[in-house]
Amino acid sequence: MFKRSFCILLSVISFQPLVLAQTDLAQKPEIALVPISALHPTQAYIAHDQVNYTLQRYRIDQQKLFDDLCENRGQGDKASFSPQSSPRDSASFSCSAGDIVGTRPQDMKTAVRGPGGRLYLTDGHHTFSIFQDFDLLGPDLEVAVVVTHDRSQLSPTEFWQWLQDSNLTWLYNAEGLPIDSQRIPARFGREALANDPYRAAMYFLRDLIWQRPQPAMPFAEFYWAQHIRSQPHLRVPALDSPMAYLRWLERLSGHMLALPAATAIGPEGEGPDAMGRLATDKIKDIAELLCDDGEPGRLALALAARSVAGGCSELGVFSDRASILDLVQPAGALTAVIEIPAGSVQKWQMDKEHPGLLEWEREKDPVSDSGATRLRSIQYLPYPVNYGALPGTLAPREEGGDGDPLDVLVLGAALPRGASVSVRVLANLVMVDNGEKDDKLLAVLTDDPVYADVHSLAELNQKFPGITSIIETWFGNYKGDSGRVTGLQWQEWQ
Repeated sequence: MFKRSFCILLSVISFQPLVLAQTDLAQKPEIALVPISALHPTQAYIAHDQVNYTLQRYRIDQQKLFDDLCENRGQGDKASFSPQSSPRDSASFSCSAGDIVGTRPQDMKTAVRGPGGRLYLTDGHHTFSIFQDFDLLGPDLEVAVVVTHDRSQLSPTEFWQWLQDSNLTWLYNAEGLPIDSQRIPARFGREALANDPYRAAMYFLRDLIWQRPQPAMPFAEFYWAQHIRSQPHLRVPALDSPMAYLRWLERLSGHMLALPAATAIGPEGEGPDAMGRLATDKIKDIAELLCDDGEPGRLALALAARSVAGGCSELGVFSDRASILDLVQPAGALTAVIEIPAGSVQKWQMDKEHPGLLEWEREKDPVSDSGATRLRSIQYLPYPVNYGALPGTLAPREEGGDGDPLDVLVLGAALPRGASVSVRVLANLVMVDNGEKDDKLLAVLTDDPVYADVHSLAELNQKFPGITSIIETWFGNYKGDSGRVTGLQWQEWQ
Protein backbone atom coordinates (compact mmCIF):
# COMPACT_ATOMS: atom_id res chain seq x y z
CA MET A 1 0.00 0.00 0.00
CA PHE A 2 2.83 2.41 0.73
CA LYS A 3 6.60 2.43 0.69
CA ARG A 4 8.35 1.61 3.92
CA SER A 5 10.35 4.76 4.55
CA PHE A 6 9.77 7.28 7.29
CA CYS A 7 11.88 10.09 8.70
CA ILE A 8 11.44 12.53 11.58
CA LEU A 9 9.92 15.95 10.88
CA LEU A 10 11.94 18.78 12.34
CA SER A 11 12.12 22.53 11.70
CA VAL A 12 9.17 24.80 10.90
CA ILE A 13 9.61 27.80 8.62
CA SER A 14 7.00 30.47 7.88
CA PHE A 15 6.33 31.78 4.40
CA GLN A 16 5.50 35.17 2.94
CA PRO A 17 2.84 35.04 0.19
CA LEU A 18 4.08 35.63 -3.33
CA VAL A 19 2.19 35.90 -6.61
CA LEU A 20 3.99 35.22 -9.87
CA ALA A 21 1.88 36.99 -12.49
CA GLN A 22 2.09 36.27 -16.21
CA THR A 23 0.91 38.87 -18.70
CA ASP A 24 -0.23 36.41 -21.39
CA LEU A 25 -2.39 33.67 -19.85
CA ALA A 26 -2.94 32.10 -23.28
CA GLN A 27 0.80 31.49 -23.63
CA LYS A 28 1.75 30.70 -20.06
CA PRO A 29 -0.56 30.17 -17.07
CA GLU A 30 -0.52 32.41 -14.06
CA ILE A 31 0.88 30.61 -11.03
CA ALA A 32 -0.15 31.98 -7.64
CA LEU A 33 1.85 31.11 -4.52
CA VAL A 34 -0.29 31.98 -1.52
CA PRO A 35 -1.12 30.65 1.95
CA ILE A 36 -4.12 28.34 2.11
CA SER A 37 -5.92 30.98 4.17
CA ALA A 38 -5.83 33.35 1.15
CA LEU A 39 -7.92 30.96 -0.95
CA HIS A 40 -11.74 30.78 -0.90
CA PRO A 41 -13.85 27.61 -1.31
CA THR A 42 -16.47 27.21 -4.04
CA GLN A 43 -18.28 24.27 -2.43
CA ALA A 44 -19.84 23.76 0.99
CA TYR A 45 -18.82 20.22 1.90
CA ILE A 46 -16.19 17.55 1.48
CA ALA A 47 -15.77 13.89 2.42
CA HIS A 48 -14.25 14.01 5.89
CA ASP A 49 -13.15 10.39 5.77
CA GLN A 50 -11.22 11.04 2.58
CA VAL A 51 -9.35 13.74 4.48
CA ASN A 52 -8.97 11.41 7.48
CA TYR A 53 -7.41 8.70 5.33
CA THR A 54 -4.72 10.96 3.92
CA LEU A 55 -3.98 12.53 7.31
CA GLN A 56 -3.37 9.05 8.74
CA ARG A 57 -1.35 8.10 5.67
CA TYR A 58 0.92 11.14 6.18
CA ARG A 59 1.56 10.05 9.78
CA ILE A 60 2.69 6.65 8.53
CA ASP A 61 4.32 7.44 5.22
CA GLN A 62 6.31 10.66 5.07
CA GLN A 63 7.26 9.94 1.45
CA LYS A 64 3.60 10.40 0.51
CA LEU A 65 3.51 13.77 2.31
CA PHE A 66 6.53 15.17 0.46
CA ASP A 67 5.39 13.67 -2.86
CA ASP A 68 2.06 15.48 -2.54
CA LEU A 69 3.77 18.76 -1.68
CA CYS A 70 5.89 18.47 -4.83
CA GLU A 71 2.88 17.64 -6.98
CA ASN A 72 0.93 20.60 -5.57
CA ARG A 73 3.67 22.95 -6.75
CA GLY A 74 3.84 21.38 -10.21
CA GLN A 75 7.33 20.04 -9.59
CA GLY A 76 6.68 16.36 -10.21
CA ASP A 77 5.15 13.62 -8.07
CA LYS A 78 8.31 12.30 -6.41
CA ALA A 79 10.29 13.97 -3.63
CA SER A 80 13.74 13.45 -2.15
CA PHE A 81 14.22 14.49 1.46
CA SER A 82 16.38 13.96 4.53
CA PRO A 83 15.69 13.63 8.25
CA GLN A 84 16.25 17.39 8.52
CA SER A 85 13.66 18.25 5.84
CA SER A 86 10.60 20.22 6.86
CA PRO A 87 7.38 20.00 4.82
CA ARG A 88 6.92 23.72 5.37
CA ASP A 89 10.31 24.59 3.85
CA SER A 90 10.39 23.82 0.12
CA ALA A 91 14.12 24.49 0.07
CA SER A 92 14.74 21.56 2.44
CA PHE A 93 13.62 18.90 -0.07
CA SER A 94 13.78 18.43 -3.82
CA CYS A 95 11.22 17.35 -6.42
CA SER A 96 11.59 15.09 -9.43
CA ALA A 97 10.65 17.76 -12.01
CA GLY A 98 13.10 20.36 -10.71
CA ASP A 99 13.02 23.54 -8.67
CA ILE A 100 10.70 25.68 -10.81
CA VAL A 101 7.15 25.96 -9.52
CA GLY A 102 4.62 25.22 -12.27
CA THR A 103 6.85 23.01 -14.41
CA ARG A 104 3.92 20.58 -14.61
CA PRO A 105 0.81 22.81 -14.40
CA GLN A 106 -1.40 19.90 -15.46
CA ASP A 107 -0.81 18.33 -12.02
CA MET A 108 -1.74 21.45 -10.05
CA LYS A 109 -4.96 22.62 -8.45
CA THR A 110 -6.85 25.47 -10.09
CA ALA A 111 -8.40 28.75 -9.01
CA VAL A 112 -10.07 31.79 -10.59
CA ARG A 113 -9.61 35.42 -9.67
CA GLY A 114 -12.89 36.93 -8.49
CA PRO A 115 -14.22 40.23 -7.14
CA GLY A 116 -11.64 42.21 -5.22
CA GLY A 117 -8.87 40.10 -6.73
CA ARG A 118 -9.62 37.22 -4.34
CA LEU A 119 -8.70 33.70 -5.42
CA TYR A 120 -11.49 31.11 -5.48
CA LEU A 121 -10.45 27.46 -5.61
CA THR A 122 -12.11 25.44 -8.36
CA ASP A 123 -10.24 22.16 -7.79
CA GLY A 124 -8.49 20.86 -4.68
CA HIS A 125 -10.87 21.33 -1.73
CA HIS A 126 -9.88 17.97 -0.25
CA THR A 127 -6.15 18.47 -0.83
CA PHE A 128 -6.02 21.88 0.81
CA SER A 129 -8.29 20.74 3.66
CA ILE A 130 -5.79 17.93 4.26
CA PHE A 131 -2.86 20.36 4.20
CA GLN A 132 -4.68 22.74 6.54
CA ASP A 133 -5.70 20.05 9.03
CA PHE A 134 -2.34 18.22 9.12
CA ASP A 135 -0.62 19.25 12.34
CA LEU A 136 2.74 19.93 10.66
CA LEU A 137 1.32 22.15 7.91
CA GLY A 138 -1.66 24.40 8.69
CA PRO A 139 -3.61 27.27 7.06
CA ASP A 140 -0.55 29.46 6.59
CA LEU A 141 1.22 26.85 4.45
CA GLU A 142 2.18 28.37 1.09
CA VAL A 143 0.55 26.44 -1.76
CA ALA A 144 0.54 26.88 -5.53
CA VAL A 145 -2.49 27.13 -7.83
CA VAL A 146 -2.95 27.73 -11.54
CA VAL A 147 -5.19 30.77 -12.07
CA THR A 148 -7.31 29.80 -15.08
CA HIS A 149 -9.51 32.91 -15.38
CA ASP A 150 -9.57 36.51 -14.22
CA ARG A 151 -13.14 37.64 -13.47
CA SER A 152 -12.23 40.28 -10.91
CA GLN A 153 -14.25 42.87 -12.85
CA LEU A 154 -17.54 41.09 -12.13
CA SER A 155 -19.86 41.87 -9.23
CA PRO A 156 -20.28 39.10 -6.63
CA THR A 157 -23.67 38.14 -8.09
CA GLU A 158 -22.30 38.07 -11.63
CA PHE A 159 -19.23 36.15 -10.51
CA TRP A 160 -21.13 33.34 -8.82
CA GLN A 161 -23.49 33.10 -11.78
CA TRP A 162 -20.47 32.80 -14.07
CA LEU A 163 -19.04 30.04 -11.84
CA GLN A 164 -22.33 28.15 -12.11
CA ASP A 165 -22.57 28.61 -15.86
CA SER A 166 -18.96 27.41 -16.18
CA ASN A 167 -19.56 24.35 -13.95
CA LEU A 168 -16.89 25.55 -11.52
CA THR A 169 -18.91 25.54 -8.30
CA TRP A 170 -21.13 23.04 -6.46
CA LEU A 171 -23.90 24.98 -4.75
CA TYR A 172 -25.48 22.23 -2.67
CA ASN A 173 -25.31 21.42 1.01
CA ALA A 174 -24.45 18.10 2.67
CA GLU A 175 -28.08 17.00 2.28
CA GLY A 176 -27.92 17.58 -1.46
CA LEU A 177 -30.18 20.64 -1.41
CA PRO A 178 -29.41 23.83 -3.39
CA ILE A 179 -27.86 26.68 -1.42
CA ASP A 180 -27.03 30.33 -2.03
CA SER A 181 -23.38 31.25 -2.62
CA GLN A 182 -23.39 33.14 0.69
CA ARG A 183 -23.66 29.79 2.44
CA ILE A 184 -20.23 28.74 1.15
CA PRO A 185 -17.74 28.73 4.07
CA ALA A 186 -14.84 31.16 4.01
CA ARG A 187 -12.10 28.61 4.72
CA PHE A 188 -11.03 25.01 4.26
CA GLY A 189 -10.80 22.08 6.67
CA ARG A 190 -13.20 19.72 8.38
CA GLU A 191 -14.32 22.35 10.89
CA ALA A 192 -15.53 24.67 8.14
CA LEU A 193 -16.63 22.41 5.26
CA ALA A 194 -19.49 20.07 6.15
CA ASN A 195 -19.19 16.30 5.86
CA ASP A 196 -20.99 14.25 3.23
CA PRO A 197 -20.62 10.49 3.81
CA TYR A 198 -22.09 9.71 0.37
CA ARG A 199 -19.25 11.65 -1.23
CA ALA A 200 -16.81 9.69 0.99
CA ALA A 201 -18.36 6.42 -0.19
CA MET A 202 -17.73 7.38 -3.80
CA TYR A 203 -14.12 8.11 -2.94
CA PHE A 204 -13.60 4.69 -1.34
CA LEU A 205 -15.34 2.86 -4.20
CA ARG A 206 -13.39 4.71 -6.88
CA ASP A 207 -11.15 2.37 -8.90
CA LEU A 208 -12.85 -0.61 -7.28
CA ILE A 209 -16.40 -0.28 -8.65
CA TRP A 210 -16.12 2.83 -10.80
CA GLN A 211 -13.49 5.21 -12.10
CA ARG A 212 -13.55 8.85 -13.08
CA PRO A 213 -15.00 9.31 -16.59
CA GLN A 214 -12.67 10.28 -19.42
CA PRO A 215 -12.56 12.95 -20.67
CA ALA A 216 -12.64 14.44 -17.18
CA MET A 217 -16.04 15.42 -15.82
CA PRO A 218 -16.15 18.01 -13.01
CA PHE A 219 -17.87 16.83 -9.82
CA ALA A 220 -18.26 13.21 -10.98
CA GLU A 221 -18.19 11.95 -7.36
CA PHE A 222 -20.85 14.48 -6.42
CA TYR A 223 -23.23 13.33 -9.16
CA TRP A 224 -22.86 9.73 -8.07
CA ALA A 225 -23.38 10.80 -4.45
CA GLN A 226 -26.54 12.70 -5.37
CA HIS A 227 -27.96 9.58 -7.01
CA ILE A 228 -27.09 7.32 -4.06
CA ARG A 229 -28.56 9.87 -1.64
CA SER A 230 -31.88 9.71 -3.50
CA GLN A 231 -32.27 5.97 -2.79
CA PRO A 232 -34.08 5.47 0.55
CA HIS A 233 -32.81 1.90 0.97
CA LEU A 234 -29.20 3.12 0.79
CA ARG A 235 -29.36 5.63 3.64
CA VAL A 236 -26.12 6.05 5.49
CA PRO A 237 -25.99 4.00 8.74
CA ALA A 238 -23.92 4.78 11.83
CA LEU A 239 -20.38 4.53 10.45
CA ASP A 240 -18.77 3.80 13.81
CA SER A 241 -17.41 0.33 13.09
CA PRO A 242 -15.35 -1.06 10.21
CA MET A 243 -17.82 -3.80 9.33
CA ALA A 244 -20.84 -1.46 9.38
CA TYR A 245 -18.99 0.85 6.98
CA LEU A 246 -17.87 -2.01 4.73
CA ARG A 247 -21.35 -3.58 4.61
CA TRP A 248 -22.83 -0.22 3.58
CA LEU A 249 -20.25 0.14 0.81
CA GLU A 250 -21.14 -3.39 -0.32
CA ARG A 251 -24.81 -2.37 -0.60
CA LEU A 252 -23.85 0.71 -2.61
CA SER A 253 -21.67 -1.41 -4.88
CA GLY A 254 -24.46 -3.88 -5.55
CA HIS A 255 -26.83 -1.04 -6.39
CA MET A 256 -24.37 0.69 -8.72
CA LEU A 257 -23.52 -2.51 -10.58
CA ALA A 258 -27.19 -3.46 -11.03
CA LEU A 259 -28.32 -0.08 -12.40
CA PRO A 260 -29.87 -0.21 -15.89
CA ALA A 261 -27.63 1.45 -18.47
CA ALA A 262 -30.27 4.10 -19.17
CA THR A 263 -30.36 5.38 -15.55
CA ALA A 264 -29.58 9.11 -15.51
CA ILE A 265 -26.65 9.91 -13.20
CA GLY A 266 -24.63 12.76 -14.73
CA PRO A 267 -25.47 16.42 -15.41
CA GLU A 268 -26.59 15.71 -18.98
CA GLY A 269 -28.33 12.46 -18.13
CA GLU A 270 -25.23 10.31 -18.55
CA GLY A 271 -25.78 6.71 -17.50
CA PRO A 272 -23.70 4.64 -15.04
CA ASP A 273 -21.35 3.35 -17.75
CA ALA A 274 -20.65 6.85 -19.07
CA MET A 275 -20.09 7.88 -15.44
CA GLY A 276 -17.28 5.38 -15.08
CA ARG A 277 -18.92 2.15 -13.89
CA LEU A 278 -16.39 -0.65 -14.33
CA ALA A 279 -17.00 -3.73 -16.42
CA THR A 280 -17.60 -6.94 -14.49
CA ASP A 281 -14.10 -8.29 -15.17
CA LYS A 282 -12.51 -5.06 -13.86
CA ILE A 283 -14.26 -4.95 -10.48
CA LYS A 284 -12.07 -5.37 -7.40
CA ASP A 285 -12.85 -6.76 -3.95
CA ILE A 286 -13.80 -3.86 -1.68
CA ALA A 287 -12.51 -5.85 1.30
CA GLU A 288 -9.09 -4.39 0.43
CA LEU A 289 -10.39 -1.13 1.92
CA LEU A 290 -9.87 -2.76 5.33
CA CYS A 291 -7.00 -5.11 4.57
CA ASP A 292 -4.69 -4.33 1.66
CA ASP A 293 -2.06 -7.03 1.18
CA GLY A 294 -1.79 -7.66 4.92
CA GLU A 295 -1.73 -3.97 5.90
CA PRO A 296 -4.51 -1.57 6.96
CA GLY A 297 -6.38 -0.39 3.87
CA ARG A 298 -7.71 3.08 3.03
CA LEU A 299 -10.90 2.71 5.05
CA ALA A 300 -9.02 1.25 8.02
CA LEU A 301 -6.67 4.24 8.05
CA ALA A 302 -9.54 6.70 7.74
CA LEU A 303 -11.25 5.07 10.73
CA ALA A 304 -8.00 5.06 12.71
CA ALA A 305 -7.81 8.83 12.26
CA ARG A 306 -11.04 9.08 14.24
CA SER A 307 -10.10 6.45 16.82
CA VAL A 308 -12.08 3.53 15.37
CA ALA A 309 -10.10 0.28 15.19
CA GLY A 310 -10.27 -1.59 11.91
CA GLY A 311 -8.08 -3.71 9.67
CA CYS A 312 -7.32 -7.26 8.63
CA SER A 313 -8.54 -8.87 11.86
CA GLU A 314 -12.13 -7.76 11.18
CA LEU A 315 -12.07 -9.89 8.04
CA GLY A 316 -10.53 -12.88 9.80
CA VAL A 317 -7.29 -12.29 7.90
CA PHE A 318 -3.99 -12.86 9.69
CA SER A 319 -1.77 -9.80 9.80
CA ASP A 320 1.26 -8.72 11.79
CA ARG A 321 0.55 -4.99 11.36
CA ALA A 322 -2.08 -2.67 12.83
CA SER A 323 -2.78 1.05 12.80
CA ILE A 324 -2.38 3.39 15.75
CA LEU A 325 -5.64 5.17 16.48
CA ASP A 326 -5.65 8.95 16.53
CA LEU A 327 -6.50 10.98 19.63
CA VAL A 328 -7.00 14.65 20.36
CA GLN A 329 -4.83 14.96 23.45
CA PRO A 330 -6.13 17.08 26.38
CA ALA A 331 -3.84 19.94 27.35
CA GLY A 332 -1.24 18.85 29.88
CA ALA A 333 -1.94 15.12 29.51
CA LEU A 334 0.34 12.32 28.34
CA THR A 335 -0.71 10.11 25.45
CA ALA A 336 0.05 6.40 25.63
CA VAL A 337 -0.25 4.08 22.63
CA ILE A 338 -1.45 0.60 23.63
CA GLU A 339 0.72 -2.02 21.98
CA ILE A 340 -0.46 -5.06 23.97
CA PRO A 341 -3.93 -5.25 25.55
CA ALA A 342 -4.24 -6.73 29.04
CA GLY A 343 -4.84 -10.48 28.75
CA SER A 344 -2.83 -10.89 25.52
CA VAL A 345 0.30 -12.99 24.97
CA GLN A 346 1.21 -11.49 21.57
CA LYS A 347 4.24 -9.17 21.75
CA TRP A 348 3.54 -6.09 19.62
CA GLN A 349 5.47 -2.81 19.38
CA MET A 350 5.41 0.50 17.53
CA ASP A 351 6.93 0.21 14.06
CA LYS A 352 10.20 2.16 14.08
CA GLU A 353 9.99 2.88 10.34
CA HIS A 354 6.32 3.88 10.37
CA PRO A 355 5.32 5.52 13.67
CA GLY A 356 1.64 5.36 12.69
CA LEU A 357 1.70 1.55 12.65
CA LEU A 358 2.26 -1.29 15.10
CA GLU A 359 4.07 -4.51 14.23
CA TRP A 360 4.06 -7.94 15.80
CA GLU A 361 7.62 -8.52 17.02
CA ARG A 362 9.65 -11.35 15.60
CA GLU A 363 12.29 -13.44 17.38
CA LYS A 364 14.76 -16.12 16.41
CA ASP A 365 13.12 -19.51 16.12
CA PRO A 366 14.93 -21.69 18.72
CA VAL A 367 14.28 -24.90 16.79
CA SER A 368 15.63 -23.57 13.49
CA ASP A 369 19.26 -23.85 12.39
CA SER A 370 18.78 -21.49 9.41
CA GLY A 371 18.31 -18.27 11.34
CA ALA A 372 14.56 -18.24 10.69
CA THR A 373 12.33 -16.10 12.88
CA ARG A 374 8.86 -16.50 14.35
CA LEU A 375 6.24 -14.14 15.69
CA ARG A 376 6.89 -13.54 19.36
CA SER A 377 4.44 -14.65 22.03
CA ILE A 378 4.86 -14.64 25.79
CA GLN A 379 5.45 -18.14 27.21
CA TYR A 380 3.91 -17.30 30.56
CA LEU A 381 0.67 -15.90 31.95
CA PRO A 382 -0.88 -13.17 29.72
CA TYR A 383 -0.04 -9.53 30.37
CA PRO A 384 -1.76 -8.44 33.62
CA VAL A 385 -1.95 -4.79 32.46
CA ASN A 386 -2.19 -2.89 29.20
CA TYR A 387 1.33 -2.41 27.83
CA GLY A 388 2.34 0.47 25.59
CA ALA A 389 4.65 3.40 25.00
CA LEU A 390 4.69 7.18 25.20
CA PRO A 391 5.28 8.56 21.66
CA GLY A 392 7.78 11.37 21.45
CA THR A 393 9.77 10.16 24.48
CA LEU A 394 13.04 8.25 24.55
CA ALA A 395 15.00 6.04 26.93
CA PRO A 396 18.48 7.27 25.85
CA ARG A 397 21.19 4.66 25.34
CA GLU A 398 23.82 6.96 26.84
CA GLU A 399 21.93 6.64 30.13
CA GLY A 400 21.68 2.86 29.88
CA GLY A 401 18.27 2.79 28.12
CA ASP A 402 17.24 0.79 25.07
CA GLY A 403 16.83 3.79 22.73
CA ASP A 404 13.06 3.25 22.37
CA PRO A 405 10.10 5.36 23.58
CA LEU A 406 9.41 5.02 27.31
CA ASP A 407 7.32 1.97 28.18
CA VAL A 408 4.07 2.46 30.09
CA LEU A 409 1.76 0.07 31.93
CA VAL A 410 -1.88 1.19 32.02
CA LEU A 411 -4.06 -0.30 34.76
CA GLY A 412 -7.65 -1.24 34.06
CA ALA A 413 -9.70 -3.32 31.62
CA ALA A 414 -8.20 -4.43 28.31
CA LEU A 415 -7.86 -1.59 25.79
CA PRO A 416 -7.82 -2.05 21.99
CA ARG A 417 -4.47 -2.61 20.33
CA GLY A 418 -3.43 0.68 18.76
CA ALA A 419 -5.61 2.82 21.03
CA SER A 420 -4.20 6.24 21.93
CA VAL A 421 -5.24 7.05 25.49
CA SER A 422 -4.72 9.94 27.88
CA VAL A 423 -2.94 8.81 31.07
CA ARG A 424 -1.66 9.93 34.47
CA VAL A 425 1.61 8.39 35.70
CA LEU A 426 1.66 7.09 39.28
CA ALA A 427 4.96 5.23 39.64
CA ASN A 428 8.07 3.88 38.00
CA LEU A 429 9.11 0.22 37.99
CA VAL A 430 12.90 0.19 37.73
CA MET A 431 14.37 -2.89 36.04
CA VAL A 432 17.31 -4.12 34.00
CA ASP A 433 16.54 -6.35 31.02
CA ASN A 434 19.55 -8.30 29.73
CA GLY A 435 21.91 -5.54 30.84
CA GLU A 436 19.83 -2.59 29.57
CA LYS A 437 17.87 -0.21 31.77
CA ASP A 438 14.24 -0.86 30.85
CA ASP A 439 12.01 0.99 33.31
CA LYS A 440 8.22 0.80 33.06
CA LEU A 441 5.98 3.70 34.01
CA LEU A 442 2.78 2.72 35.78
CA ALA A 443 -0.23 4.83 34.78
CA VAL A 444 -4.02 5.03 34.82
CA LEU A 445 -6.47 6.56 32.37
CA THR A 446 -7.14 10.20 33.18
CA ASP A 447 -10.90 9.53 33.15
CA ASP A 448 -10.90 6.14 34.92
CA PRO A 449 -13.26 6.52 37.91
CA VAL A 450 -11.73 3.48 39.68
CA TYR A 451 -8.44 5.32 40.19
CA ALA A 452 -9.79 8.87 40.39
CA ASP A 453 -8.59 9.25 44.00
CA VAL A 454 -5.20 7.62 43.44
CA HIS A 455 -2.32 10.00 42.72
CA SER A 456 0.76 8.18 44.03
CA LEU A 457 2.35 4.78 44.52
CA ALA A 458 1.60 4.90 48.24
CA GLU A 459 -2.10 5.62 47.64
CA LEU A 460 -2.27 2.81 45.06
CA ASN A 461 -0.79 0.25 47.45
CA GLN A 462 -3.06 1.42 50.25
CA LYS A 463 -6.29 1.33 48.27
CA PHE A 464 -5.50 -1.65 46.02
CA PRO A 465 -3.12 -3.99 47.92
CA GLY A 466 -1.27 -6.52 45.82
CA ILE A 467 -1.37 -4.75 42.44
CA THR A 468 2.28 -3.73 42.39
CA SER A 469 3.37 -7.12 43.75
CA ILE A 470 1.51 -8.93 40.95
CA ILE A 471 3.10 -6.72 38.28
CA GLU A 472 6.59 -7.06 39.78
CA THR A 473 6.27 -10.86 40.01
CA TRP A 474 5.06 -11.06 36.41
CA PHE A 475 7.94 -9.02 34.99
CA GLY A 476 10.44 -10.97 37.05
CA ASN A 477 9.34 -14.24 35.48
CA TYR A 478 7.66 -13.69 32.11
CA LYS A 479 10.81 -14.25 30.02
CA GLY A 480 11.55 -17.62 31.56
CA ASP A 481 14.79 -19.02 30.17
CA SER A 482 14.87 -16.59 27.20
CA GLY A 483 16.08 -13.56 29.17
CA ARG A 484 16.89 -12.15 32.57
CA VAL A 485 15.08 -9.25 34.28
CA THR A 486 16.79 -8.00 37.44
CA GLY A 487 16.84 -5.06 39.84
CA LEU A 488 13.05 -4.72 40.04
CA GLN A 489 12.13 -1.86 42.34
CA TRP A 490 9.19 0.51 42.62
CA GLN A 491 9.65 4.28 42.84
CA GLU A 492 7.26 7.14 43.35
CA TRP A 493 6.80 9.15 40.15
CA GLN A 494 8.46 12.54 40.33
